[in-house]
Amino acid sequence: MPLQVAGQLPSRTFRPGRPSRTVRGMRGSSKTAAAFYRELRVLMGPVVQSVEDMTAWLASNPGPATAMAALTAQKEQWRRVLGPSIRAIARKWVELESETDRRRLEQQIAKALQVDVVSIFDDEALLNAVELMQVQAVNLITTMPDMYFDKVAMYTMQSYQQERLPEGRSLTEQLRELHKQTYERAKLIAVDQTQKLHCAVTQARQTSLGIEEYIWRTSNDERVVGTPGGVSPQGNPKHENHYVRNGRKFRWDSPPSDGHPGWPIRCRCWADPVIDYSKLNLR
Repeated sequence: MPLQVAGQLPSRTFRPGRPSRTVRGMRGSSKTAAAFYRELRVLMGPVVQSVEDMTAWLASNPGPATAMAALTAQKEQWRRVLGPSIRAIARKWVELESETDRRRLEQQIAKALQVDVVSIFDDEALLNAVELMQVQAVNLITTMPDMYFDKVAMYTMQSYQQERLPEGRSLTEQLRELHKQTYERAKLIAVDQTQKLHCAVTQARQTSLGIEEYIWRTSNDERVVGTPGGVSPQGNPKHENHYVRNGRKFRWDSPPSDGHPGWPIRCRCWADPVIDYSKLNLR
């Protein structure tokens, strides 16, 4: 029983001529993304500090073999230490956004139906979508310390071989720049993955309720890909022109080539559900 309502349905809701209604949707929670980012910063803080403590030693050129052995040992140590924390962060993030989205959708459908209360009961499809996003989050977060140590090793070897580092930086300067880039990547992961999670649970919940279509909505600013004169006036295969999709109707079972709203990287779009009262899965 995906959906229960409390309160009498108004008869005019189902009268001929009003077969469906578009409900204002929302994109992924900015609060959830911010909380996720804070968790990732806390996670990576000791990792970055451990390399910061090694920076002067690495810059003193202890020798490629010695440096690589030390970095490899650090990488493996942090992989073991961070494993449980990574899984806990992913689980908390998924549960928070899923619950936030459920409450929103209940409020939106209750308003559309003009009833007091709507209760949504998550079915197997939704639980599978949530589990999949949690697994993906664990894999993605795990790559953060791995990629970080791999880049530290790469820049260290380039310095030893007297190769020019980006913008002519010294090894010490380049490693400190890498620290900043690591936190920027954490922020991108937090925002982008929250949007993707929102898209996944939105699709699973809406389709389980019998909602087959949605209206594509954009943030309606210069950052929307495809906006004439905007930041990215041209789309690309990974993130097509979303400016022209604003206000258009799409089906959940027929996604655009780059995915539903919120799925392409850095996409801030969302789906306004189109409720067809004759198909709504009520109990």
